[in-house]
Amino acid sequence: FFHRTATWSYFTVRVAGQNLADEVNIIKKEFAKAFPDNPFNYTFLDQFFAAQYHEDQRFERIFGLFSMLAIFISCLGLFGLSSYMIVQRTKEIAIHKVLGASAGNIITLLSKELIKIVLIAGVLTIPITYVVATRWLHGYAFHIALTWWHLVTPVALGLLFTAATIGIQTIKAARANSSKSLAYE
Repeated sequence: FFHRTATWSYFTVRVAGQNLADEVNIIKKEFAKAFPDNPFNYTFLDQFFAAQYHEDQRFERIFGLFSMLAIFISCLGLFGLSSYMIVQRTKEIAIHKVLGASAGNIITLLSKELIKIVLIAGVLTIPITYVVATRWLHGYAFHIALTWWHLVTPVALGLLFTAATIGIQTIKAARANSSKSLAYE
């Protein structure tokens, strides 16, 4: 049943799993016959593999939490920056509206600078992300190959978050009464 060699330190035994306690006791008795001086220590492969990936799953939860926190803080920063930009450009917005600019033109005027900054940042991070993710994935025996959509999707989501964050304020500024803005100045 068991064969002693100098190079083996583990044995793998497949069990039916019907009556696990009895099967383990039978294996323990046979092991004690074959190797009377060695202790019988066992573990199940599913538990062994689960323990190996426990750190990765913990890292995933922590990384996800901090990613959401970073996204929230960046959205707050974008919200503040767009508020400041709109206040600074109130007179310019009013003049554009008086000269016949539509709400869509005003929204484009206010949004394009911030969206361009986020797009440039996203494009600059794609090569860095590719190198880091590729090196990280090569640490696993089985890993996926990175494709273009793995790298472009976060940039697209970043642009979507940017548009949503600054969209409310730009729409409000585009719909504001231009005569009040010009009279105030």
